[in-house]
Amino acid sequence: MIDARSSPRLSCDRPQASIDEDGHTPAPPAEHSPIASTGSTASYRPTLVLTAVLGALVSAAAAGAPAAHALTGEQAVAALNAQRAASGIPADIVHNPEWSRWCALHNNYQRINRTLTHEESPSAPGYTPEGARAGRTSILSSGNRWDTVNPWEHAPIHLHQLLAPRMNAMGIDVAAAGYMCATTFLGLDRPAPAVDTVYAYPGEGVRFRFEETAGELPRTPGQLVGIPAGTKTGPYLLLSVDGPGLYPLAQARMTEATLVGPDGPVEVRRVDNATPGMGGSIPTGGQIIALHPLRPRSNYTAHVRFEIQNLFETTTRVVEKTWSFVTLRLDPKTEIDANVGSDGYGEGSDVLLTSLSGAAGTVRAVRPATGETRTFTVRSHNRQEMGLPAGRWQLCVGQPATVDYEAHASCLDEIVDVPMPKADVIRPRAAKRTRSKISIPIHVNPVLAGRPLDITIMRLKVRCPTSPQATRAREYCRHTPQWSTKRRRTMTAAAVVRLTLARPKGLDAVSIRIRAKGLVAGDVTVRAVNLEGHYHRY
Repeated sequence: MIDARSSPRLSCDRPQASIDEDGHTPAPPAEHSPIASTGSTASYRPTLVLTAVLGALVSAAAAGAPAAHALTGEQAVAALNAQRAASGIPADIVHNPEWSRWCALHNNYQRINRTLTHEESPSAPGYTPEGARAGRTSILSSGNRWDTVNPWEHAPIHLHQLLAPRMNAMGIDVAAAGYMCATTFLGLDRPAPAVDTVYAYPGEGVRFRFEETAGELPRTPGQLVGIPAGTKTGPYLLLSVDGPGLYPLAQARMTEATLVGPDGPVEVRRVDNATPGMGGSIPTGGQIIALHPLRPRSNYTAHVRFEIQNLFETTTRVVEKTWSFVTLRLDPKTEIDANVGSDGYGEGSDVLLTSLSGAAGTVRAVRPATGETRTFTVRSHNRQEMGLPAGRWQLCVGQPATVDYEAHASCLDEIVDVPMPKADVIRPRAAKRTRSKISIPIHVNPVLAGRPLDITIMRLKVRCPTSPQATRAREYCRHTPQWSTKRRRTMTAAAVVRLTLARPKGLDAVSIRIRAKGLVAGDVTVRAVNLEGHYHRY
């Protein structure tokens, strides 16, 4: 999905690979690293077409998953291996720390120059030869991270490069400024399989999405076959072909592509790495695009046939594959919204669960500072009081799958502050009275120790007519008194602040208003306090 940020739209095309009159692919410029062709003594330098992504769609993980945190380079490689293995794609890619360092250099170049680009200018700040090489041989993105889901999951060209069967090593860097770099063309030297093989994503029997909105720069494969950018389609099915002696970017022509579901044949579009605009962008193979979203929780069977023109071979290889996958249930679109201190006094902490699924959600609140954990069950479209004590909490929700809806797990993007209730910050106690004085003890929470308290004292005197002829006026006056004096005082907070007031003759009541500024103490937020207490003579 294209991010709405103001980052420039970048066209990152490289010269297109082409077949000459002898059926061979000319070698590209020497700036690209050589990759030896399996089964051939010739050295092949692949022509690259790299692309860039701005932003990413992050879908929910399985219910009960922990909060999403950005992965390290090594963890991201492990996550990619698991994704590949689930579809039967070779999955023992090794993390190369040196390539990750190169990616970090290129990310730093992009950060300094505020750009998203595969090229580095030697005259620009932050330029390094290693970073420049990483930029030319990697996929890039800005404004996302690798956590529970591959950040290029809905960028079909990028994803296809990450699923290349020949890849056996890679480097990844996630920069603090939000840039990502993953090498894809530096490690394409895995030995070829013993027989011609078609690798599919999703693989046989995999549960897969039924719709997607692809987005990447400079274009999506769908745009090359008449599907406008931003169109919601069925899933992109990615096919990669490999075999003995087949060089990694050999041209494959998809001559047949079908997809059949519970409603019969599905209308599809197809692209391959021989399609104009796709050469050098993806491994040998192609993509099948369902023109419309598929039916959720349904079985689909796909069939594909490729004709492969290999380097230095005069004959055409033909490979076919038929496989099935199952579409996922509907997305419940579950969200939680925390509304703390909703009573205006910093007390209470409640959470609202919204979901298309009727299943109740389990909300788990974790206080990072102490590790304290509390769990609550919230029904769909209901607000649940959690009663969390003051502190900073991370809220996550897990929801089981139903017949029609997927399981869900997500966390609030930000830690939620549950402020300390005002009653726990300042507590005026009952006044002690004598004939001449009123003594008011004020208990103060230690978080305010040494901080100023602004105290306003208002005295009340009843001034009523004394004339016998003004009986009604005197009675009215007794019920509508006015404050006669007002005085402000600043005191330094201690465990107990004792306010002593003279009680002159005729004083009927005292109102004490106490104010303190808000602050953050440790992991506790204290809101500004504004309390008022009335102390009557009666």
